[in-house]
Amino acid sequence: MGRLVPCTRLQFVFGWLTSDRSLAPATWGLVAATALLVIDGWRKSGEQTRRWEHEEKRRKEEAKPKAIVEVTSDSDAQTNMGFACFNLGSTTFYIDKLIVTTSLGSTHISDLEPRILTPGTDVNIYYNPCEVLGSRPREAEFVEANAVFVLRGATELETTEPQWFYVGDPPPQSSHCVWYMGRVADRLPGAIVRRPKIMGFHESY
Repeated sequence: MGRLVPCTRLQFVFGWLTSDRSLAPATWGLVAATALLVIDGWRKSGEQTRRWEHEEKRRKEEAKPKAIVEVTSDSDAQTNMGFACFNLGSTTFYIDKLIVTTSLGSTHISDLEPRILTPGTDVNIYYNPCEVLGSRPREAEFVEANAVFVLRGATELETTEPQWFYVGDPPPQSSHCVWYMGRVADRLPGAIVRRPKIMGFHESY
């Protein structure tokens, strides 16, 4: 009888890899590797989509008009009244409308000639406060109202925060209505009286 030749470990591994017994594990290994690649691709695709969505949201946010509105007068006597709009953002917009709504439910909409505001600029627009007195009950001393600007930017419209004021009848021998900043409730004893910003008017509408 011939002597058996010992099989080395390398020969055993090579023989196993080339035999039918290694076919199933190799197939499952390929499936597992493919699945890992697919999952990794989904993960990277999801991350890229989230980055794009975040960037798009950031661009839209930066494109929105950013403004603040203040009640104004042309003198300390609070005769003529207006609303100043300040562009606090990094994009240009223009003022589309001035909307004044009274506490009685009436609304006065003024379509304005385009007032274009570049970053860092402002405009002060005249308003006649007597306009809000038309539907006032006889027993009411004042009528409350608030004003907002509708701003048209590059992508969409924005509405400013409402600025409240209240209006009463003109005093004798005067054509100017009495008006104050804030709400009627601000007239409580000891309450701090808010003063309007003194500015010259851009023009009346």
